[in-house]
Amino acid sequence: MNRSVFVVLPVFNEARVVASALAPLLDRGYTVVAVDDGSTDDTWQIIRPLPIHSLRHPVNLGQGAALQTGMTYALEHDAEYIVHFDADGQHRVDDIDVLRAALGYERITVLTHSFGTLLGLEYAARYPENLRALILMNPVEPGSRFGDETGARQRAARTPDDARELDRLTSGEAFLARDPATLSQVFRLSFRSALHNPDRVAELSLDLLPSTAKNGQDVAALLGASLGTVDWWDRLSAIETPSLILHGRFDLPPVGMSRALAEALPRGSLVVLDSGHFPYLEDSQPIQYQQPYLDVQRSLSCDILSLIHDNPKKLE
Repeated sequence: MNRSVFVVLPVFNEARVVASALAPLLDRGYTVVAVDDGSTDDTWQIIRPLPIHSLRHPVNLGQGAALQTGMTYALEHDAEYIVHFDADGQHRVDDIDVLRAALGYERITVLTHSFGTLLGLEYAARYPENLRALILMNPVEPGSRFGDETGARQRAARTPDDARELDRLTSGEAFLARDPATLSQVFRLSFRSALHNPDRVAELSLDLLPSTAKNGQDVAALLGASLGTVDWWDRLSAIETPSLILHGRFDLPPVGMSRALAEALPRGSLVVLDSGHFPYLEDSQPIQYQQPYLDVQRSLSCDILSLIHDNPKKLE
């Protein structure tokens, strides 16, 4: 069955690690599609002789384009499953079998956070028959009704020192060059205002890998383009999936936005937590022990919630 699993790797200047990343994939019998995105080192010379499908862009087009090239090739060769995998070794091969097993379920529960809300709602709209429940944690707004209020809350939460440092970093050459250390610091300063206790930003994993710093904005742009103009309030009434919205009361979007979201979804429920944008980091009481959450859990009856019970420290 592994041959029906196509593993797509976008590769750019990974000569030092690409062979070690490919070895366990080949050992497990996966069909590997490596897309060299215009590397200037010896990456192409290393992957070309290997028993894989090697594709090459003549110039660097970005991770999104490399993934699209690999996915198109896999679909043209009758792939049953397609898995994205990074050539820098940051993903574990064993995760592929976990994902494949999950794909065998008739229906799934989708848990999203922040911007992922838009992907979750779109999935629910397109594939309702495949969805058992939807959990939206600290959602972004699926529109712009609360945009002014969210912007005002952000300006009020950001300190003058943080605002000045953000201006300095984002106007510099390192930011334009997508320097990983500079972008990591921009994220830290940006997320400080989204936390109830800004000092806890140090507990977030925000040290970007070079590949993420280089391609992250391109991937975000591709996701945005695929979603189109987001103004979905009038579409939400068609989503019949049981939906739980978790909102930190100190997050930048107001509680009223999440309350409106819960009311717009026919089977939506809202639980408000004492946190900012990252309730699994900040909330002082584990989510699964809060009575409103338990009430909603009974109505959803979905497997993902049992996983939360098994790992309470991840949500403390």
